Amino acid sequence: GGEGAAAHWRKCHADANAALYHGSDASRGRVAARLGAEALQGLGRYADALDLLEAQLEKPDAKADRDLVDAYRKAQRLLKKASRPDLYKIVSPDLDESADEAALKKAYKKAALRWHPDRFAAKGEAEQTKAAEEFKRINDAYEFLTDPQRRRLWDDGYDREEVEQQLEMQKQQRQGGGMGGFGGFPGGGGGFPGGFHRH
Repeated sequence: GGEGAAAHWRKCHADANAALYHGSDASRGRVAARLGAEALQGLGRYADALDLLEAQLEKPDAKADRDLVDAYRKAQRLLKKASRPDLYKIVSPDLDESADEAALKKAYKKAALRWHPDRFAAKGEAEQTKAAEEFKRINDAYEFLTDPQRRRLWDDGYDREEVEQQLEMQKQQRQGGGMGGFGGFPGGGGGFPGGFHRH
């Protein structure tokens, strides 16, 4: 269960800390930091994981370690993901990313029935307002999560604004034949910052 997993992650974190403390080899230190960060993430300590990786990245030659850089980027996404509203939990406390479409739809129907404004028509104004707001939040979350592209990007750690930016970029690439402007480079000029300028 959850306690067994937490015990596992605590042991991994302790082992990684010992390796970091006693190790003198930089490469092994980076591996230990990655494993320690993974353990911290397993314990829900996303900011600590990011700090650990950031400290490693400040060491000489660390930025050349692609695995460490990738772990740092993943840690950034996980921290952001942990700090944003959980759309799955808005629909139902029982949902998470592993929910399939049928489970999502079933949970949505149950929540929508519970909070439908018609059920609160005879209640006081405050209850009606709360029900209408909750119903709107549930509908919004469900609508977002039932779009496969949005859901995939959301599950990857993008926030709502970034999801919309990613979809807009994909749309522009499809419209432009996948080239994204002149020559496929931002700025339209062969990939040089600011493009070409005629004088």
